[in-house]
Amino acid sequence: MDHNEMMARDLHAVGIPEDRLWELVNAPHGYREQVPVMVDWLQHLDERVPEGPAREAVREGCLRVLSTSLSKGNREAFEIVAHQFAIEPRLARKVLFPAGIALVCIAERKDFPRIVEILDASPDGVGCSELVRFLGRYKTAEGREAAIAQLAKPEVRMDAIRALRQQRAPGVRDLVAQYLDDPNLTTRQQAARALEVLPE
Repeated sequence: MDHNEMMARDLHAVGIPEDRLWELVNAPHGYREQVPVMVDWLQHLDERVPEGPAREAVREGCLRVLSTSLSKGNREAFEIVAHQFAIEPRLARKVLFPAGIALVCIAERKDFPRIVEILDASPDGVGCSELVRFLGRYKTAEGREAAIAQLAKPEVRMDAIRALRQQRAPGVRDLVAQYLDDPNLTTRQQAARALEVLPE
């Protein structure tokens, strides 16, 4: 039995009619039962799918399926998705990006420290855009400092500025203003928008 047949078996076993993972990714609605199935597949992916493009396609598909409100608060899902950022060698951008989306969908407020740990461990922020935006929900000194720390990474700089704007963070106007001349157009635009609302 190949991995496609195994996936179909596992989906059907919990009442999900789709035969293939990417059919589930593109389905018009999700199923609560999909969450434990995707978690189990991510936990045992190396055993079920040979190394190579097929494995990474399954990984990406599982992460995309978990990127809904149906996954909110599921601790097993949080742990296995967070683990994707620790895999060596580092996963490709196209896989880390949906991992970030999934993690934000799953995360609860108490997960702020873990999100910051993941961001701090990422040298360049690749795949972490959604995690940086997530910081905007935390209008605290810790949230502010976490967002400021991401400004040094061009990959997520615009997202860090957006988070500071969402926080209405105090004491960062001069810091943000320097990015009005950033080489990246979207970063410049985010800086201008932030300065419209950041307190003096």
